[in-house]
Order: sequence, then C-alpha cells, then structure tokens
Amino acid sequence: MVVKDGTPPTAVCINGVSAALQPSGSVTVNTNQFDNNSFDNCTPANLLDIKIQRLDVMPLQAPSNSFTYTCADADGMTQHPVKLIV
Repeated sequence: MVVKDGTPPTAVCINGVSAALQPSGSVTVNTNQFDNNSFDNCTPANLLDIKIQRLDVMPLQAPSNSFTYTCADADGMTQHPVKLIV
C-alpha cells in the first residue's frame, strides 16, 4: 500500500507586521516576521518552505508594495498564495 499526501499545508500569516525603513528608503523583512505557526499534516513546521515574493510590476511603473506569502510542504504541495500589502 502506498500512502500519498493529498493535503496542502496551511499558511498562517501575522496581520499587522511592522518594519523600520532604512535610511536608503528600503526595508528588509524575512519569513519568520510573517509566519504565525504555519503547519502541515505530514511535514514538520521547521521543514516547510515559506517564501515571500514581490508581485511582478509592469515596466515603467513604481515598485509594487504587494507580495505573496507561500507555504510548501516536503511533497511540493502549496496552499494558494496569500497576498500581502506592505
């Protein structure tokens, strides 16, 4: 018998994250500032692949302040990305 994981992980974000602007006007954030104990039924939380990615912007537009927060398990299953506005 082969058992296959059919359940994607659950991405849980913190609402209302604050980060200080650097003198250059940039800000650095990492996934652990947004993660609020995301979990999966098979993959341990410390092995989940959590990413924050800036949404693509059209050429000649100002940089986007919209990001996606994605959580993947060891089998590569992902929950639909969560959109973040920073």
